[in-house]
Amino acid sequence: MEHTPVPWDIQNKLDLDGSNARLEVVKGINKDGSKDLPTIVRMLNLSEQSYTNARFIVQACNAHEELLSLLQRAVPYMKTVSRNDTGGYSDNDPTLYEEIRDTVARLQVTL
Repeated sequence: MEHTPVPWDIQNKLDLDGSNARLEVVKGINKDGSKDLPTIVRMLNLSEQSYTNARFIVQACNAHEELLSLLQRAVPYMKTVSRNDTGGYSDNDPTLYEEIRDTVARLQVTL
């Protein structure tokens, strides 16, 4: 099963009778432009911490695929420019390439 496509957004919702206030993380706008937005997460706690967490979730999820794609493109380049003439690393952070490569591999598996 695939996750709900991004972009996601945040909405405040009430039932028609004004009850059951809640914060929802929802699918942004459907590809056809309709706004029949499926709920991804429903949060009944309307505290400032809940809003902050919801904004963080939406921001991270909306950026995830683009960041992963950019890292995938950068890994081969980083491997070629991070080695010096003796086969060692010439930059100040010798584990950067491996850390990014391993992170990309882990993110690809979890999708």
